[in-house]
Amino acid sequence: MHWIKIVYVFELFLVLVGGLLGFNNTVMRFGILSLLVTLSIDLAVRMVGSYIGGSTRVAIVLRGFAKFVAVLIILAVLVLVYLGFVQLGIAQLPELKILGISFLPK
Repeated sequence: MHWIKIVYVFELFLVLVGGLLGFNNTVMRFGILSLLVTLSIDLAVRMVGSYIGGSTRVAIVLRGFAKFVAVLIILAVLVLVYLGFVQLGIAQLPELKILGISFLPK
């Protein structure tokens, strides 16, 4: 746990120095990317450790997140099917008017 804190501090240092000194944003981009990778690996390790340890709180959060992702996937599939019908000429997009301005050509 001590080393992961050192890695986080170093990556935040890279982001700050890269942003302040403006090294063509390469240092800052590397810092952000490495911070995201480190954060995702750390989060995965903590979640697996909690799961192995038998924590029910993590299981509840993961189930809720899985349900949310499933609903988003279903909505995306429905939108894509509808847009496919529009492309084939079976359905039409509804006209969208906001404050009297039409956003779709007639």
